[in-house]
Amino acid sequence: MSLDAVLVSDLHLDGPAHPSQPAFLRFLATLPASTRLCVLGDAFQAWWHHDGAPFPEYAPVARALLQFDLVYLPGNHDFHALGYFGAHGAAVPPHARPGAAVLVRLGALDAHLSHGDEADTSWGYTSLHALLRGRAFAALVDALPPPRAWAFLHRVAGRPHGTPDPGLEGAQVALAAARPEALVAMGHTHGPRLLHRKEGYFLNTGDWVSHRSYATVTGDVVTLSRFDG
Repeated sequence: MSLDAVLVSDLHLDGPAHPSQPAFLRFLATLPASTRLCVLGDAFQAWWHHDGAPFPEYAPVARALLQFDLVYLPGNHDFHALGYFGAHGAAVPPHARPGAAVLVRLGALDAHLSHGDEADTSWGYTSLHALLRGRAFAALVDALPPPRAWAFLHRVAGRPHGTPDPGLEGAQVALAAARPEALVAMGHTHGPRLLHRKEGYFLNTGDWVSHRSYATVTGDVVTLSRFDG
């Protein structure tokens, strides 16, 4: 049976000098062009685009992603990528708020895909990301020349975390339990996880900060793997 879909999230790619970025491009080169590729947010550490083009450091990955049947979800680091990939034909949700989701058919499974940050309802997280997604912040970054915007966004983004939060993982599982779809898939926690549930599967695709993990769907079977190339 042929591969139906590949799911990744939390790559936190940060330019060609960052080891994960060339590794991810090698990973994409192993996939058939017909692959439905689902990116569940935070593919980029500090995405932005000026005049319709991404930062030059991210452009090779953006071009490579668009060679596939792409589904792109906004993460908390790359929510601004939603407009770019949507304008280039990717399937995207209608907004970049936490909890933005798409319902798609992957192989024989109905799937609910989101970044997973909707599970974090803390005041600090929700207020910070409301500010970062606001018009004032966007106007500020757009007013900066790209090199200064790159430096500024990296100060805001900080370093990607590497240790999953058990409380947040539990909140994601609870959210998934309320969904009727056979596959509920998220990222955000950086903890690869595949659980069987009454309706089918709960999947957290993990990250490429520590795990270089990805998931595949073949028919009604979901598999979680690691890329070692």
